[in-house]
Amino acid sequence: MDRSRLVAPDDALAHLAQAKWMREDIPEARIAVRVNTLLGMVAAVRSGMGLGLLLCFLADDEKDLVRLAEPADELDTDLWILRHPALKGVARIKP
Repeated sequence: MDRSRLVAPDDALAHLAQAKWMREDIPEARIAVRVNTLLGMVAAVRSGMGLGLLLCFLADDEKDLVRLAEPADELDTDLWILRHPALKGVARIKP
């Protein structure tokens, strides 16, 4: 894998801090591929298309991936988990 090439989020993920950082600080020539989902980013990195800024909760269990740096707080992403109101009392998904 070319370690200088990166997997980047596309416009569908433009609201993410990592997307903003990449737009401002990474030359377009370094972008190997742009993907429109977070899971797509993991798959692209796993397949060797380039390095990527992946969310820990998606990438930490991927045995084929290696973390190259610790997470940066300024690139953190909020995660919202929604459930159907009818599932309010189900123990396995209760807050």
